[in-house]
Amino acid sequence: MINRSAIALALVATGLVSACGVIGSADDGTASERAVRNYLDALVHGDHAAAHALICTDETGVERGEFDASEQENPVRSYEIESSVAWSSPVDGHGRVYRVQVTRTTGTPVVQEIRTQGDRDICIQHGNIRNL
Repeated sequence: MINRSAIALALVATGLVSACGVIGSADDGTASERAVRNYLDALVHGDHAAAHALICTDETGVERGEFDASEQENPVRSYEIESSVAWSSPVDGHGRVYRVQVTRTTGTPVVQEIRTQGDRDICIQHGNIRNL
């Protein structure tokens, strides 16, 4: 004989799992892309304070003075986001990885991976930006 309470509990659990899946995937990358664009736009406009403010706070090795000096040495002139994919880690959380063509004042375009972290307070993982 089937226990009605067990069936009701199973239906509630299934609903919660489904809702969590919808909530967890609600960011289709729009908010993350906005964070990447805000970061790169700030660099294009020389607003290093705004760009630095978007770096994940757990990256304590990114000192403001060193960040400013590095970005002033060869500033970003333009960029184009080529693609993105979601990433997830039980240790680091989740976010998106963006493949971005960045052109600095030297004129040579470089393809970079720029990672975001989070889904509400999205930040840039500066320590994980790498040239491809």
